Amino acid sequence: MKRALDVVGGLLGLVLIAPVALVGAVLVWTTMGRPVWFGAWRMGREGLPFRMWKLRTMRTVADRGAPVTVAGDPRITTVGRWLRACHLDEWPQFWHVVRGEMSLVGPRPEDPQFLCDYTEAHRALLRHRPGMTSPATLACVDEASRLTHADPVDQYRRVLLPAKLAMDLDYCNRATLWSDIGVLWCTARHIVRGGRARHASHPRHQ
Repeated sequence: MKRALDVVGGLLGLVLIAPVALVGAVLVWTTMGRPVWFGAWRMGREGLPFRMWKLRTMRTVADRGAPVTVAGDPRITTVGRWLRACHLDEWPQFWHVVRGEMSLVGPRPEDPQFLCDYTEAHRALLRHRPGMTSPATLACVDEASRLTHADPVDQYRRVLLPAKLAMDLDYCNRATLWSDIGVLWCTARHIVRGGRARHASHPRHQ
């Protein structure tokens, strides 16, 4: 049933959001040039890496910087900030859901460089398909503001990553189809409210 929800939801997401997302793609192309898409390697199910695609929100050269972003990150363009605020940069991930590389709800896929920070308990998360949203995703409304410019990657590793992994692990141990639908509802409500709700989208990786 979870896979059926993923396929149906993924196809609906691709179709319903396509018109606005394509406008965003045109804006990226006309204001930032090519490439329009940004692919980042992420850990998939069983720890197998896959390339997760998004609409590009950063300057091309700066895309090679730190794997996390901070508040006011200078690498993000004006169009990129709008895409992130509306979550339109995530639109291509519905295709990953349809393909079976991701799920609508599941632990957020992390950069492979953070695998060394997983405890033995955290590695149980790799048995699940990574998700577009999750309880940890919803809890991180102000993550960017918690990361300092001094060493955001170290701070992410020591403080935020363990907390996120613990929340997602707790959820995966008790998840049901109905709880997944509840997470999707909370995520959709946040997006419709334009980010003003208490809960927000996932931590902003490149």
